Amino acid sequence: LKKLHAIPGHCSLDDRYRMLKIGKASGRVEEALDLILALSGGRQETLDALVDALLDERLVAEALKQRSSFTSSESLVDLCLAASEDGLVVEALEIFQQLRRRKEEEQPDEHAMAACHAALTNALGTDQI
Repeated sequence: LKKLHAIPGHCSLDDRYRMLKIGKASGRVEEALDLILALSGGRQETLDALVDALLDERLVAEALKQRSSFTSSESLVDLCLAASEDGLVVEALEIFQQLRRRKEEEQPDEHAMAACHAALTNALGTDQI
């Protein structure tokens, strides 16, 4: 992966997705994520796309490890839903609570929060969240 000689700001989202797939295939997901995050320059659209790619590849645990990099409500909702579905309920609940603590203008819409709540209650077997 280090031999890709990628230049920050000059890699497309497709290139970054390919890096993730290469990392997954070679068992070097962490290294691929480090490289992708370094190339992202903190741009939110890249980070959101990375969450989507990780979840598309069913790399939920890896996405959870990188969760501090993901700040958009949309990414966190997707991560909460995927974690709930994969039975990672402690992590999903932490994300759900993080979303609820956000300022009103930063919170996801009611439908997204309802979907997170439903996924969590299903995973937990209780609606006491």
